[in-house]
Amino acid sequence: MGLRGAKRQLKGRHRFVAATCAAFLLWPLVAIDRHRLAIADDGPACAKPRKVQIARGIRPDPRWRVLASVKNNGSCDKWLFGMEFRLPDATNWGSGTGIEAYGHLSPAHRIEAFDGSGAGDKAAFSGYVGSAAGKVRASLADGTSLDITPRFPAKQWRQRYQWLRGFVYFVRYHDAKAPVVSVSVFNRQGKLLYRVAGQDGSFF
Repeated sequence: MGLRGAKRQLKGRHRFVAATCAAFLLWPLVAIDRHRLAIADDGPACAKPRKVQIARGIRPDPRWRVLASVKNNGSCDKWLFGMEFRLPDATNWGSGTGIEAYGHLSPAHRIEAFDGSGAGDKAAFSGYVGSAAGKVRASLADGTSLDITPRFPAKQWRQRYQWLRGFVYFVRYHDAKAPVVSVSVFNRQGKLLYRVAGQDGSFF
């Protein structure tokens, strides 16, 4: 083989290698585009119904629990986020709010809370609110108040499930003789965001 023939063969090999590398680099983009097209054709994936215990009692009653859940809300592009408060000897209640698929509550979500008591002398004020809230002040019927700092779900839960982001929750036991009559919500800088008057123990 002459020098000119060797050069032509070498150039051919370079072109083959370059074309192969280009195809290899473009393949992930093609795969991503196909995946996006599949999502666009089929719509969002339906939510797998799931319930997570995000808090449990220590005192005054170690039996209380707070659970969060998610499921489809009539269709796969809308999900239903739910909260459930199991507070023995006080109250059991829950509520649900629609969210976007793969989304979570807005940090500005207004408070959803309930103050209830059972046959004993203790009542439980509990609820959740958007994560922009840094403090909840519960005004009681006897003129006193409770300053409550809501808590985030544990970090590992928020990292694992996006729908557990965007909100904080609270549970506070108090004397049943002085029920909560109104609630003030403050941001993390201490500025009053709004007040809510109670109706039959509910604050929405």
